[in-house]
Amino acid sequence: MTGPHQQPYAPADPLASLWQPLTLDEAERLAETLYRVSGRATRLSSERDETFRLDAADGRRFTLKVANPAEDPAALAFQDDVLRFIAENAPELPVPRVVRRAAPFSQPDPSPRIVRMLTYLDGRQLHLATPSIETLLQLGRLLASLGLALGACPQRPPQSRLSWDLSHFQDLAGRLGVVAPERRGLVGAVLDDFAEHVLPHRDRLAQQIIHGDFNPSNLLNDEADPSRIAGIIDFGDKVHAARVNDLAIAAAYHLQGE
Repeated sequence: MTGPHQQPYAPADPLASLWQPLTLDEAERLAETLYRVSGRATRLSSERDETFRLDAADGRRFTLKVANPAEDPAALAFQDDVLRFIAENAPELPVPRVVRRAAPFSQPDPSPRIVRMLTYLDGRQLHLATPSIETLLQLGRLLASLGLALGACPQRPPQSRLSWDLSHFQDLAGRLGVVAPERRGLVGAVLDDFAEHVLPHRDRLAQQIIHGDFNPSNLLNDEADPSRIAGIIDFGDKVHAARVNDLAIAAAYHLQGE
């Protein structure tokens, strides 16, 4: 079987890519064929890949992720490398573990896709819970602990750009034309403020690997103890960027006013 890194990668936009979705039966067959795990698949929500919970016959649970055909194989390898680094160097962090190496497969359409198997984290997405000061304090500590672990990580992402990476925030100026006219002035003012007050200092900010999307849908709380954060998921937006960006993203999502 050919490894995922032996095929040249042609840059494409994963958010604009189309493919034939897998059926649950097909997902189950993939798990059996590639990983020798038999079980029942349940589709989970996902932004740019297909994600399934796999309830194995022996009682274990896994997450089966089938990548978008436009996804860079090097980016997926980077995700797995970082998760392995955390498992070895900060095992107390509640993140998925890589169970099996990535494996390629082809559907009837010509675009190959990469399949990965991770451990499944139980819990309920944080956006479904009632916010509390205790949860926010725990969230801050968890983000700090993750930041310390990622700060020591030697891996680096491939040289591709994520549109929502704050390092390239100024690039959005070229897209003002798609913003509704009544909001264009407000967005333009924010971009101007960024160019004036942030860009001149950006190179002095400490840089490291960051999670990049510490939002309530990527955090799981313990259903038996809703104040306890039980898991961090979705490492698909990791980038090498200013460390403070992770704090800014988390604050934007979790600090709410009246």
